[in-house]
Amino acid sequence: MKNVSILIVLILFSGCVTQKRCLKKFPPETIIERHDSIIIHDTTIYKDVVIYDTIPGDTQYVEKIIPIKENVVILPVERENAYARAKAWVEDTKLKLELIQKEQEIQRIIKDANKETKYWRYKYTTESIKNTQVVYQARNIHKAALWFSAIVILLFVLFIVNKFTKWLPL
Repeated sequence: MKNVSILIVLILFSGCVTQKRCLKKFPPETIIERHDSIIIHDTTIYKDVVIYDTIPGDTQYVEKIIPIKENVVILPVERENAYARAKAWVEDTKLKLELIQKEQEIQRIIKDANKETKYWRYKYTTESIKNTQVVYQARNIHKAALWFSAIVILLFVLFIVNKFTKWLPL
């Protein structure tokens, strides 16, 4: 009888595995998917350059002797624009000319003088982790073995209690 009870206890404890132990021995399957993308983008920008030149003012005088036969009065002539002023007149027998050039700032544009290149690089990464965990479904044979084990344990406990208390006639 002693051998039978030891054998029953060994059978009961040898087959049971908890869910934690099962997950330690057989971890769930993990699937990792990675998607990498590199986007390269170049942009070249051409810029115009504006140069300002300053021309300093200057004055020129010219005299030319011309023959005048009669005493004629000639009025002076003056002209002016944004760049210069000119005055011409006759004094005695000389024709005189005065040209005054105004100080100017001239703007010159040089097309596409500066070239600027911008380089962008993007790295796009996505990562997805899928945990595949198989849910254990107890089969009918396992359910039957569980009920059988519970009945055997109950009978074993009743047998031990009866042996010490002698309340059942066995």
